[in-house]
Amino acid sequence: MSGDEWLRLEAAFTSIAKEARMVRPSETLSLLGLPGAGRILSLESPECPVPVKKQRKYNLARWAVTGRDNLAINAACQRVYEGMLASNAPDWKELCTLWASDFRTHVTEKRWNAYRARLEAAEAKWSKPLPPRPEPHGDVIEDRYFEVKTPWLNATLDRRRGLALTRLKFKDHPRPCWAACPMAISRISRWRPTGTLATACSKPRRAQAHRSGMVRDKNCA
Repeated sequence: MSGDEWLRLEAAFTSIAKEARMVRPSETLSLLGLPGAGRILSLESPECPVPVKKQRKYNLARWAVTGRDNLAINAACQRVYEGMLASNAPDWKELCTLWASDFRTHVTEKRWNAYRARLEAAEAKWSKPLPPRPEPHGDVIEDRYFEVKTPWLNATLDRRRGLALTRLKFKDHPRPCWAACPMAISRISRWRPTGTLATACSKPRRAQAHRSGMVRDKNCA
């Protein structure tokens, strides 16, 4: 902050002090018996169901889908949380630290290893034992792509990309509503007027690449 900003803060606090008494947060507990004190505040609203700090971009998606192995560490934190609920000696401050966004953005290898050790220690102390994994059954799938068929749809999944969806066709549709193009472009091109996705061509010679990195099927006009 610049010097001018500090002077403005000083003027603001001086003005407030003339109308109200400044107290420490710990002192407010002694004021709960006063009229109007102790009211429960609701910070959320339909427009902003989860208030976040600083800027709107710091939303829940940052914790959910960014950073290193977020799905696993968030699941581990959830197990620690459930274990603390049933514990006589929970450590909510430790859980807040483990669930903080600082470990879910850019983190060094040294800091990541220290975090993993800390998280594993918390799991060993509070988490309930995981249920046994189900025994595999059925045919072994060795091909990269495999189909899932139901009475309502056919879908093709890619085992090398975490079961990413590469093709999807609904029963009553004449053509797939989604089909991945083998070119190194994976963005969705556009929307049909009906709200369904335009089909990305499965043959490179029929697909048109745009400068924006999008692909659309010339026959889907």
